[in-house]
Amino acid sequence: MKKTLIAATMSAGLFALATVSIDANAYARGHGVVTDGAGNAVAGSAGAFRTPAGATGVRAGKTTRSADGTVQHDSGFKASGPNGSASSNGSLTKSADGSVTENRTTTATNAATGNTYNGSTSYSKDTGVTHSATCSDAAGNAIACPSRK
Repeated sequence: MKKTLIAATMSAGLFALATVSIDANAYARGHGVVTDGAGNAVAGSAGAFRTPAGATGVRAGKTTRSADGTVQHDSGFKASGPNGSASSNGSLTKSADGSVTENRTTTATNAATGNTYNGSTSYSKDTGVTHSATCSDAAGNAIACPSRK
C-alpha cells in the first residue's frame, strides 16, 4: 500500500493533518484545529473511501467552541455500494448555561429490495430522547420497519 502523509502547522493556531492512500482500497482523511487565543476554537475532520467492490463513502464533522462555553457540532456521512446506501446528518448544541440539544436523521436503502428506512432522533432537556422511524418499499408504499433481532 502506498501512502502519502502531509502535515502542516502555522503560528495562528492552525494544525492540519492529511493521509491519502493510492491503491484499489483508496481512502483520504484529514483534520485540523484553529484557535484564536481568546478561548474560541474550530475543529474539523473529513474522510472518504473507495473499495474495489465499488463501495464509496464520505464523512465530515465540524465542532466550534466559543469562549463563553457554547459548543456547536455538525457531522454527517454518506455511503453507497453493491448492498445499498446510507446517509446520516446531525447536530449538537451546548449553550453557555450547559443545556444540550441534539438532532440526527438517518436514511438507509437496501439495494436488493429497494426498501428504505428513514429515522430521526432528537434530544433536549425538556423532552428527553425522541425517535421516529418510517419505512417504505421500492414503490414508496409504507411498510413495517424491521425489528432488531
